[in-house]
Amino acid sequence: MIVADANVVLGLSLRGDHHADCLSVYRADRDWFAPAIWRSEVRNALATQMRVGNLTREDAFKAMQIAAALVPPDHTYTMRDVEVLNFSAETG
Repeated sequence: MIVADANVVLGLSLRGDHHADCLSVYRADRDWFAPAIWRSEVRNALATQMRVGNLTREDAFKAMQIAAALVPPDHTYTMRDVEVLNFSAETG
């Protein structure tokens, strides 16, 4: 199981600088999970890339479809605020 953040999901969905690294992670383990916020973060990054002219609308839709296939709805999780803050306090 891989717990991926939006950057890793995005890196595999687009052919950017980190695509090869993200592909290696995916090939090692295709069972990906992600925090619920990943969809909003990926959509925001894709929208930004469209706005600045680095990505067409069609390519953004394709990337989002790829991303959605990587992390199915039953592999998306939420965490309670107290858990996140406690972990952050304990790990620095």
